Amino acid sequence: MRFGPVRFTAVGDEWVGYRVLPGSDERTILYLPTLISTVDLATEMAPMESFLDDLSRFATAGLFDRRGTGVSDGVRDAVVPTLEDWADDAIAVLDAVGVERVTVLAYALGVAPALSFAAAFPSRVESLILVQGFARLMDGEGYDVGVPDLSGIDLVVNDIAKRWGEGSTFFLFHPEFRDDSDLVEHVARVERASFGRAAAARAHRVWLSVDVRDVIPAIEVPTLIMQGTALGSPVRQGRWLAGHLRDARLVEYDNEHFDWWLYDGREVALDAIEEFVTGAPARRPDRVLATVLFTDIVASTQHATDLGDRRWRDLLDRHRTTVRDRLQAYRGREINTRGDDVLATFDGPARAMRCAFAIDEAASALGLKVRSGIHTGEVEVMGDDIAGIAVHIGARIADLADTGEVLVSRTVVDLVAGSGISFASRGEHQLKGVTDTWQLFSATNT
Repeated sequence: MRFGPVRFTAVGDEWVGYRVLPGSDERTILYLPTLISTVDLATEMAPMESFLDDLSRFATAGLFDRRGTGVSDGVRDAVVPTLEDWADDAIAVLDAVGVERVTVLAYALGVAPALSFAAAFPSRVESLILVQGFARLMDGEGYDVGVPDLSGIDLVVNDIAKRWGEGSTFFLFHPEFRDDSDLVEHVARVERASFGRAAAARAHRVWLSVDVRDVIPAIEVPTLIMQGTALGSPVRQGRWLAGHLRDARLVEYDNEHFDWWLYDGREVALDAIEEFVTGAPARRPDRVLATVLFTDIVASTQHATDLGDRRWRDLLDRHRTTVRDRLQAYRGREINTRGDDVLATFDGPARAMRCAFAIDEAASALGLKVRSGIHTGEVEVMGDDIAGIAVHIGARIADLADTGEVLVSRTVVDLVAGSGISFASRGEHQLKGVTDTWQLFSATNT
């Protein structure tokens, strides 16, 4: 994940926070936020991080917190930000990053603001991608495809008013994940970081009742509508959009979960998005079994402070040189040696561990300490880069390693029987943003 830091841009007297994931210079996708939004935590869930990584194959991606949520300021004198407020925030972010026209990607409750934005600012919107959305949620005059009564909205709003910030609202739509304690805590943190309980209830009351059907005739840009067909998805509302927008393409997909970034088969959606945005068939990355190695220097900030910028840069350059020498010796493929981190792949886990031991020994000779994490799994190879859940698992394992430790997954241990490397169990762990419990081991060179 190569997301840049959180930046801020002014909208009048208030400030909006945003982040950018660099990708193709030819096109930019602006992800319009839903009601729940915090750019600080947007990449902590591995499925979402993987999805954004996939987007960066063919576009630069940007996301922001609308005013009233996340790191952004509130809107003066506004109980709930209006459609115009959302549009002002989007324009400010586009101007800040120097982008004139974008593809707007919106999901669920972000779809109505995206439709309004495209109608009001056609010069800034090149195309729309709308996922699991609607122009109006409820039934209305001349609109019999919506939710038939208000009781469902009342139940959601009442639950939010009582439970927001505990992670339970998400599980109204995803009861199958209630036993995933890591996911429960993550969702709770995102809710609390988005806005307070009363503000959340007010916002959902308003935005579950929004109706932007009147703006539909003014929208002329090409639109891709991605619509899940499972129970609970707004299937008929999505079909209504496809039938009333002037230049729309509807792609329906079988979804196990409402949220597309949790959908195991989201490649269907990604392929459709890539083909829509680029005008060419999606180029699926090569999938290979590989061992990923992550290392980083312990207390690098303190080293930089103690040595000063010039001496630290010199020491870091020497460390990178030794790392590259060890990678070459053990047939590792360098993916990233920027900063004080290392990411490399190997065609065998034993070589990856022996390389990690050698990197640690070389670092010690320079007065540095490193820690390493290793996992073997299927990765997606995209030119000089790699992606996939196996990469995220390796990174999370490295985060748990102690100083001087080579920490590995159970998969690695099972694959190196007879290698002469010793292992000590470090117990079972929940890896941040990754489902299931993972058994980890500390490797020792013998």
